[in-house]
Amino acid sequence: MTAIIRDATADDASDVSLIQIEGWRTTYRGLISDAYLDGLDVTQRTEYWKRPLTTSVPGWHLVVAEIGREAVGFGCAGPAGSEALLGALFERLRRDGRKNVSLWVLQGNDRAEAFYRRMGADEILRAERPGAGGSLREIAMGWKESAVVALLERRAA
Repeated sequence: MTAIIRDATADDASDVSLIQIEGWRTTYRGLISDAYLDGLDVTQRTEYWKRPLTTSVPGWHLVVAEIGREAVGFGCAGPAGSEALLGALFERLRRDGRKNVSLWVLQGNDRAEAFYRRMGADEILRAERPGAGGSLREIAMGWKESAVVALLERRAA
């Protein structure tokens, strides 16, 4: 079956929360403290995701990938913060007039960093920022306008 990508609604908040928490627990174990990961709460995350889905936040987008009627992935982008999800977000950001795109990757999450590099991103900077009950070493990855256009053209082909 092929995944269908669509804009998320408030009804998706719980599914997005479950996907995010399980993804973090799998991906970040050993990079973030176990206590923090084990303490992630679906109810809290659901409330977190409901807020932007029930209020208008200009330039903010959340898309969900579904197979059948089951949410299997999501992507989120906005003005500060699988290729099909990335492409869907880039399209929406382009409609908002954004030319360059960036995101943060946890240092040590080599798979994500490699994926973003394959999608045309370059490292912008490395920083230690507060988060997850301590501090996190992160890498800012970014796409210049030409890389955004190239990714969208690959997606359209």
